[in-house]
Amino acid sequence: MPMKIRDGKVIEEATESLKPEGAKPAGQSGLGGAYDEPTMRLTPGQTPAPQVPAGQPASPGGAGGGQPIDGPIEEKTELVGGLKRAGKLAAAETSLGVGGGQGSAADPQTDPQTDPMTDPVVGWLVVVAGPGKGAFRPIGYGQNSIGRSPSQRICLDFGDTTVAREVHAMLTYEHKSRRFFIAPGTSANLTYVDGDEPVLAPREVASGAEISVGETMVRLVAFCGPGFDWQDSGA
Repeated sequence: MPMKIRDGKVIEEATESLKPEGAKPAGQSGLGGAYDEPTMRLTPGQTPAPQVPAGQPASPGGAGGGQPIDGPIEEKTELVGGLKRAGKLAAAETSLGVGGGQGSAADPQTDPQTDPMTDPVVGWLVVVAGPGKGAFRPIGYGQNSIGRSPSQRICLDFGDTTVAREVHAMLTYEHKSRRFFIAPGTSANLTYVDGDEPVLAPREVASGAEISVGETMVRLVAFCGPGFDWQDSGA
């Protein structure tokens, strides 16, 4: 390293050789100190990396890397415990409430847009005693399972927990003979017809018969029968 020894010039030369490349003498940038920080040299078309304030985490991919995040990150939650009749639980709970209520105009079994009964109605079960008094449920062709679950064709979810969730009883409309039958289901609680007659085997029931399911009593109101059926010509 060339040095000039003359009136302290050696020290000045040595000091100059220790300057960082690109540094400016102290005071030129107004920041103070022996030497200011060297200035970053950018090539044409290059943009400087964003500076991350102290204490703030860097964006994914490092400074200047990755894509910017627009808005909050959405967290998906997996739903547990689906319903057999998907998409209709919300409507059922809204109209019936959890464990009670008499239903409303948005009742899933009376609203034509959400009615699970695709058959023409052949009659109704009307609640005459117990929770849900005054409500009714349509009856369709063939076998109609009765229970509290929305998956049942005749859902009696009005708060009576003595009604089995599924297949407490089975109500059938037989279109050839145009008659109604009631049969026991899989519940430990029995079903009764017109008072104290237990349903231990399939039996015929007439329009106006009162059927006790748990602590709920319903009355059969037949629409189809000997005088009319949807399969009649012109119906």
